[in-house]
Amino acid sequence: MVLYDNSLIRLNYNPATDILDVDCPDFHPLIMADVKEAFNIIVDTVKHYDVKRLVIDSSKAVIDTSDKEHREVLVKFARDLMGTRLQKLARVGTQDTLRETNVSKAKEDAAFSIAFQNFSDKAAAVAWLNKSS
Repeated sequence: MVLYDNSLIRLNYNPATDILDVDCPDFHPLIMADVKEAFNIIVDTVKHYDVKRLVIDSSKAVIDTSDKEHREVLVKFARDLMGTRLQKLARVGTQDTLRETNVSKAKEDAAFSIAFQNFSDKAAAVAWLNKSS
């Protein structure tokens, strides 16, 4: 079921599997306030619906900001997620080595403690989320 939908993000939730499915928004300098708000909406939804599993598809997102600004948003998002009851986060990554390095650094900077794994496709990510821990 669609919980939220706007021009930046669409939150699809499957209550049977307790998986929230989100495509990562594009990062453009002119809309960074909206991008930050989109990540806040994701966190608020995880809290409100007590979501335990989250899949974020970053494979198509366009990042048109500095590495520093991108990483700052990701670090805040990671820290905010750690304030929820989220148990697993699966991320569909990209082929962009610099971007993937930035994501790893953000995870490290945030001391991210939620079970996390990168995948090359959404089906594998969802399969991992569905596995019992």
